[in-house]
Parts: sequence; structure tokens; C-alpha cells
Amino acid sequence: MKIVKKKGIWFFGLSGSGKTYASKIIEKMRKNSIIIDGDDVRKLISFDLGYGIEDRKIQIRRMLGIAKIVLKSNLFPVISTVYMDKYVAKNLKKNNIKLIEVSRDLKKIMKWHKTYKNKKDNWKKNFSFVRDVGITFKKIIREAVERKNKKKWSKKDKEIQYEKRGRYVEFNLLYDRGTKFGLQTGGNVEAILMSLPPTAKWK
Repeated sequence: MKIVKKKGIWFFGLSGSGKTYASKIIEKMRKNSIIIDGDDVRKLISFDLGYGIEDRKIQIRRMLGIAKIVLKSNLFPVISTVYMDKYVAKNLKKNNIKLIEVSRDLKKIMKWHKTYKNKKDNWKKNFSFVRDVGITFKKIIREAVERKNKKKWSKKDKEIQYEKRGRYVEFNLLYDRGTKFGLQTGGNVEAILMSLPPTAKWK
């Protein structure tokens, strides 16, 4: 790798592809070099950004600015990021900073790198939790239905049910934003009110 005539170097590629390892090697090879790691910049400067494309563009532009400041101090910036775009790549060429994509087999990376391994482990834990909740809910509901399905309703019970239905209807018509929007914009009334009970009472 010829970096003698370059004023800096910028690695980009997936997490776990080896950017940090490569950066440390260059740091040892080159005097007056300074590592500018994308993760460090996110923690200390870009903590206001997410991981969408637009935020990633802002992130690498900030890192480009940091690299230019480092160049003014006659230091050799060694930058590493996940993302790269044409605008920053063009600026790197103007500033004589070498751009290198670090790539490896994604399947191999996912087997050992914590960024992907943790996500996989978390997915398994979350799925297991949701599955257990679903099985438990099914069991509880089944027991409740079997315990009460033969129970008879009294007139008093029905009156209480009608009053509760009335409260639901009141909320739906007066406060529910979706229902209000549909009625105010001339939507299909039958479709909008299809969830309402057939009988309700107010006191």
C-alpha cells in the first residue's frame, strides 16, 4: 500500500471488516498520524445523529471537517467509517487523502463480530420472550373462557354491559381522531362505525 505521498487515509466498510485493525497498523507505520474513528466521533460529537442515510451523510461530512483541521496541523489523519458517498470521496481526492474500501465476507463477519452477533442473540431472546407471552396469554384466556362460558348473565349484568358500551361509543364519536376524521371528510359511515356495539345505554 503506497501512502508515502498521501496526506491521509480513509478506510470505509462494514463493521467488523477490519478498519480499526488497518488503522492501527497505519498509525504504527506513519509518524505524526492520528486515528479518527467513526464510533468515537459519534460518541463525542455526532450523538445527535441516527443511522439513516441522511444522518450518515452528515456524519461523514463532519469527519471530513475534522480531517481537514488535522491536515492544517501537519498531521496524518487515519479515518474509518462505515458509510461513504461521492461528495466526500471527491473532497478526499482534492485533499490528497487516500480512500480505501475494506471488504470481507459478510457471513464470516456476522459469525464473530459483536455488532452482528449481539443483534442475532438479542433477536433470539426477544423472539423467545414474545413466544412465551403468546403461549401464556393463550393459556390464561382459555382457562378464563372455560371457567365462565356456562355462566349465565343477569339483567343487572346486561345493564352494566350496556353502560360500558355507551362509554365506548361516546369516546369513539367525541374523542377518537380516526373516527372524527372519517366522519368530517365524508367517509363511508357504515365502515367507520362498524366497530360500535348494536345496543348501548347512557345514564
